[in-house]
Amino acid sequence: MLKQRRFITLWLLLIAVSLSAFAQEKVLLQNKAQAGQTVRYRLSGTVSIEAAGNTFNLELTSVVVQKVLEVSPQGNITLEQTTESYEMSFGGRTMPVPDEVLSGKTTIVIKPNGEVISRESTREEDDTDPEQRHLGQTLAVVFSEKPVGAGDKWSYTFKEDSKLGTAPATIEYTLRGFETYKGVRVARIASTYTAGGGSKTSADSEMLIEVRTGDTVYATTKITG
Repeated sequence: MLKQRRFITLWLLLIAVSLSAFAQEKVLLQNKAQAGQTVRYRLSGTVSIEAAGNTFNLELTSVVVQKVLEVSPQGNITLEQTTESYEMSFGGRTMPVPDEVLSGKTTIVIKPNGEVISRESTREEDDTDPEQRHLGQTLAVVFSEKPVGAGDKWSYTFKEDSKLGTAPATIEYTLRGFETYKGVRVARIASTYTAGGGSKTSADSEMLIEVRTGDTVYATTKITG
Protein backbone atom coordinates (compact mmCIF):
# COMPACT_ATOMS: atom_id res chain seq x y z
CA MET A 1 0.00 0.00 0.00
CA LEU A 2 2.87 2.36 0.84
CA LYS A 3 4.51 1.72 -2.55
CA GLN A 4 1.20 2.34 -4.32
CA ARG A 5 0.77 5.68 -2.51
CA ARG A 6 4.32 6.71 -3.43
CA PHE A 7 3.66 5.79 -7.08
CA ILE A 8 0.44 7.84 -7.16
CA THR A 9 2.18 10.79 -5.49
CA LEU A 10 5.06 10.65 -7.98
CA TRP A 11 2.61 10.39 -10.90
CA LEU A 12 0.66 13.46 -9.71
CA LEU A 13 3.91 15.35 -9.20
CA LEU A 14 5.03 14.59 -12.77
CA ILE A 15 1.68 15.81 -14.12
CA ALA A 16 1.98 19.03 -12.10
CA VAL A 17 5.51 19.64 -13.38
CA SER A 18 4.42 19.00 -16.99
CA LEU A 19 1.47 21.38 -16.71
CA SER A 20 3.66 24.02 -15.12
CA ALA A 21 6.23 23.76 -17.93
CA PHE A 22 3.47 24.00 -20.54
CA ALA A 23 1.98 27.08 -18.88
CA GLN A 24 5.39 28.78 -18.77
CA GLU A 25 6.25 28.00 -22.40
CA LYS A 26 7.93 30.91 -24.15
CA VAL A 27 8.80 31.20 -27.84
CA LEU A 28 10.91 33.68 -29.79
CA LEU A 29 8.56 34.59 -32.64
CA GLN A 30 10.33 35.53 -35.88
CA ASN A 31 9.70 35.74 -39.59
CA LYS A 32 11.46 32.92 -41.40
CA ALA A 33 11.39 32.32 -45.15
CA GLN A 34 13.25 30.94 -48.15
CA ALA A 35 13.88 32.74 -51.43
CA GLY A 36 11.31 31.81 -54.03
CA GLN A 37 8.43 31.19 -51.64
CA THR A 38 5.07 32.72 -52.59
CA VAL A 39 2.17 33.39 -50.24
CA ARG A 40 -1.33 34.60 -51.12
CA TYR A 41 -3.51 36.54 -48.68
CA ARG A 42 -7.23 37.03 -49.17
CA LEU A 43 -8.39 40.29 -47.63
CA SER A 44 -12.02 41.31 -47.21
CA GLY A 45 -13.76 44.04 -45.28
CA THR A 46 -16.74 46.34 -44.97
CA VAL A 47 -16.52 50.10 -44.48
CA SER A 48 -19.71 51.72 -43.19
CA ILE A 49 -20.28 55.33 -44.26
CA GLU A 50 -23.02 57.53 -42.76
CA ALA A 51 -24.37 60.40 -44.84
CA ALA A 52 -27.63 62.35 -44.74
CA GLY A 53 -29.02 60.02 -42.10
CA ASN A 54 -28.33 56.92 -44.18
CA THR A 55 -25.69 54.23 -43.86
CA PHE A 56 -23.88 52.91 -46.93
CA ASN A 57 -21.53 49.94 -47.00
CA LEU A 58 -18.34 49.82 -49.05
CA GLU A 59 -17.38 46.18 -49.64
CA LEU A 60 -13.74 45.40 -50.42
CA THR A 61 -12.20 42.07 -51.43
CA SER A 62 -8.68 41.50 -52.72
CA VAL A 63 -5.99 38.86 -53.11
CA VAL A 64 -2.48 40.03 -52.32
CA VAL A 65 0.57 38.01 -53.42
CA GLN A 66 3.88 38.16 -51.55
CA LYS A 67 6.98 36.61 -53.08
CA VAL A 68 10.23 36.17 -51.16
CA LEU A 69 13.04 37.54 -53.30
CA GLU A 70 15.95 37.20 -50.90
CA VAL A 71 16.90 36.29 -47.34
CA SER A 72 20.09 37.87 -46.01
CA PRO A 73 22.56 36.12 -43.66
CA GLN A 74 21.15 38.34 -40.89
CA GLY A 75 17.66 37.00 -41.58
CA ASN A 76 16.31 40.15 -43.25
CA ILE A 77 13.65 39.24 -45.82
CA THR A 78 13.06 41.03 -49.14
CA LEU A 79 9.43 40.73 -50.25
CA GLU A 80 7.73 41.69 -53.50
CA GLN A 81 4.05 42.47 -53.07
CA THR A 82 1.44 42.69 -55.84
CA THR A 83 -2.36 42.70 -55.97
CA GLU A 84 -3.71 39.74 -57.93
CA SER A 85 -7.37 40.73 -57.78
CA TYR A 86 -9.42 43.58 -56.33
CA GLU A 87 -13.19 44.03 -56.10
CA MET A 88 -15.03 47.02 -54.69
CA SER A 89 -18.77 47.62 -54.40
CA PHE A 90 -20.69 50.54 -52.92
CA GLY A 91 -24.39 50.39 -52.14
CA GLY A 92 -24.61 47.08 -53.99
CA ARG A 93 -23.00 48.45 -57.15
CA THR A 94 -19.62 47.26 -58.40
CA MET A 95 -17.10 50.08 -58.69
CA PRO A 96 -14.34 50.30 -61.33
CA VAL A 97 -10.86 49.40 -60.09
CA PRO A 98 -8.00 51.81 -60.96
CA ASP A 99 -5.43 50.17 -63.26
CA GLU A 100 -2.58 51.12 -60.93
CA VAL A 101 -4.03 48.92 -58.17
CA LEU A 102 -3.41 45.74 -60.18
CA SER A 103 -0.27 46.90 -61.98
CA GLY A 104 1.54 48.31 -58.95
CA LYS A 105 4.39 46.52 -57.25
CA THR A 106 5.88 47.15 -53.81
CA THR A 107 9.21 45.79 -52.57
CA ILE A 108 9.92 45.84 -48.83
CA VAL A 109 12.69 44.56 -46.60
CA ILE A 110 11.78 43.42 -43.10
CA LYS A 111 13.86 42.36 -40.12
CA PRO A 112 13.17 38.95 -38.57
CA ASN A 113 10.88 40.65 -36.02
CA GLY A 114 8.76 42.13 -38.84
CA GLU A 115 9.99 45.72 -38.67
CA VAL A 116 10.12 47.35 -42.13
CA ILE A 117 13.55 48.84 -42.88
CA SER A 118 13.20 49.55 -46.62
CA ARG A 119 10.35 50.14 -49.07
CA GLU A 120 10.05 50.90 -52.77
CA SER A 121 6.88 51.15 -54.85
CA THR A 122 6.10 51.54 -58.55
CA ARG A 123 2.81 53.26 -57.72
CA GLU A 124 2.46 57.01 -57.45
CA GLU A 125 1.31 57.38 -53.90
CA ASP A 126 0.00 60.36 -52.03
CA ASP A 127 2.43 60.72 -49.16
CA THR A 128 0.38 63.59 -47.75
CA ASP A 129 -2.53 61.28 -46.78
CA PRO A 130 -1.59 59.76 -43.42
CA GLU A 131 -5.00 58.12 -42.99
CA GLN A 132 -4.23 55.66 -45.80
CA ARG A 133 -0.96 54.83 -44.11
CA HIS A 134 -2.73 54.29 -40.79
CA LEU A 135 -5.14 51.83 -42.39
CA GLY A 136 -2.22 49.88 -43.81
CA GLN A 137 -0.56 49.66 -40.39
CA THR A 138 -3.46 48.40 -38.30
CA LEU A 139 -2.65 44.71 -38.91
CA ALA A 140 1.12 45.11 -38.78
CA VAL A 141 2.89 42.54 -36.60
CA VAL A 142 6.24 43.43 -35.07
CA PHE A 143 7.38 40.69 -32.72
CA SER A 144 9.04 41.13 -29.35
CA GLU A 145 12.84 40.84 -29.30
CA LYS A 146 12.49 38.41 -26.39
CA PRO A 147 10.75 35.01 -26.10
CA VAL A 148 7.11 35.45 -25.10
CA GLY A 149 4.49 33.29 -23.43
CA ALA A 150 0.79 33.45 -22.68
CA GLY A 151 -0.11 36.80 -21.11
CA ASP A 152 3.07 38.61 -22.14
CA LYS A 153 2.74 42.12 -23.58
CA TRP A 154 4.96 44.30 -25.77
CA SER A 155 4.56 47.31 -28.04
CA TYR A 156 5.93 48.96 -31.17
CA THR A 157 5.96 52.63 -32.14
CA PHE A 158 5.75 53.75 -35.77
CA LYS A 159 7.44 57.01 -36.73
CA GLU A 160 6.51 59.43 -39.48
CA ASP A 161 8.53 58.28 -42.49
CA SER A 162 7.38 58.94 -46.05
CA LYS A 163 10.07 56.64 -47.49
CA LEU A 164 8.83 53.69 -45.44
CA GLY A 165 5.22 54.75 -45.89
CA THR A 166 4.60 54.90 -42.13
CA ALA A 167 2.58 57.29 -39.99
CA PRO A 168 3.05 57.94 -36.24
CA ALA A 169 1.25 55.35 -34.15
CA THR A 170 1.64 52.80 -31.37
CA ILE A 171 0.56 49.15 -31.37
CA GLU A 172 0.25 47.23 -28.12
CA TYR A 173 0.37 43.43 -28.38
CA THR A 174 -0.78 40.68 -26.01
CA LEU A 175 -0.01 36.99 -26.56
CA ARG A 176 -3.21 35.12 -25.64
CA GLY A 177 -1.58 31.71 -25.93
CA PHE A 178 -0.60 28.91 -28.29
CA GLU A 179 -3.02 26.59 -30.10
CA THR A 180 -3.54 24.52 -33.24
CA TYR A 181 -5.42 26.00 -36.20
CA LYS A 182 -6.15 23.75 -39.19
CA GLY A 183 -3.25 21.52 -38.24
CA VAL A 184 -0.82 24.43 -37.80
CA ARG A 185 0.68 25.49 -34.48
CA VAL A 186 -0.10 29.17 -34.01
CA ALA A 187 0.21 32.00 -31.52
CA ARG A 188 -2.97 33.96 -30.87
CA ILE A 189 -2.04 37.64 -30.59
CA ALA A 190 -4.37 40.54 -29.81
CA SER A 191 -3.35 44.09 -30.70
CA THR A 192 -4.60 47.60 -30.06
CA TYR A 193 -3.65 50.30 -32.57
CA THR A 194 -3.61 53.97 -31.59
CA ALA A 195 -2.76 56.55 -34.24
CA GLY A 196 -0.72 59.64 -33.51
CA GLY A 197 -0.24 62.88 -35.40
CA GLY A 198 -3.77 64.11 -34.70
CA SER A 199 -5.46 61.14 -36.36
CA LYS A 200 -8.49 59.56 -34.68
CA THR A 201 -7.85 56.12 -36.22
CA SER A 202 -7.80 53.20 -33.81
CA ALA A 203 -8.16 49.46 -34.24
CA ASP A 204 -8.55 46.29 -32.22
CA SER A 205 -7.27 43.16 -33.95
CA GLU A 206 -6.67 39.50 -33.31
CA MET A 207 -4.24 37.41 -35.33
CA LEU A 208 -3.15 33.80 -35.58
CA ILE A 209 0.58 33.63 -36.30
CA GLU A 210 2.28 30.42 -37.40
CA VAL A 211 4.95 29.73 -34.81
CA ARG A 212 7.32 28.03 -37.28
CA THR A 213 7.39 30.80 -39.92
CA GLY A 214 5.93 33.96 -38.36
CA ASP A 215 3.29 34.11 -41.12
CA THR A 216 -0.18 35.46 -40.39
CA VAL A 217 -2.64 32.66 -41.19
CA TYR A 218 -5.79 34.46 -40.03
CA ALA A 219 -6.63 37.95 -38.81
CA THR A 220 -9.65 40.05 -38.00
CA THR A 221 -9.80 43.74 -37.12
CA LYS A 222 -12.28 46.47 -36.24
CA ILE A 223 -11.19 49.97 -37.26
CA THR A 224 -12.76 53.18 -35.99
CA GLY A 225 -11.97 56.82 -36.52
